[in-house]
Amino acid sequence: MVTLRLMGLDEAISVSFVNPIRDDATGWAFREGDGHGLDEVVGFASSQSAYEVGFNKLPASLEMLEARLSAGGPYLFGERIVETDYRLFCTLVRFDSVYFGHFKCNEKQIQDYPHLQAYLERIYRLPGVAQTVNFDHIKRHYYYTHDDINPTRLVPVGPHLGWV
Repeated sequence: MVTLRLMGLDEAISVSFVNPIRDDATGWAFREGDGHGLDEVVGFASSQSAYEVGFNKLPASLEMLEARLSAGGPYLFGERIVETDYRLFCTLVRFDSVYFGHFKCNEKQIQDYPHLQAYLERIYRLPGVAQTVNFDHIKRHYYYTHDDINPTRLVPVGPHLGWV
């Protein structure tokens, strides 16, 4: 058991760590689910073919996670939340607001996957987690600082997330 201290919290949250090689879901979360895979492979692709390679991997990954959550417990590995869940949360919480439009990961939103959406909301509602999420900051960071992708630096008003 390892204790993590999330920014803005007065208390720590204890989570279990999982060997990232042991499971497909964990591997996905460590390679792509922390957002770096999406940023690098899709978001900052320098050619159409590179973008399409990354884009075409995304639906299968999201479908795999959706199937896993529909067949198991409330978290990726059952009843207990683990580090992998927090890593995946960081991507999912930004997906509809940023990755869908800004990085052109626009086949489906997380809200189109009922089990992933419920999972996202479940983690967001855990004590102390919502306080660490600032959607205005998330959107402004991505849309304003990536002037090679968004030269006008316009920050979209939406989407309006009904679950927040």
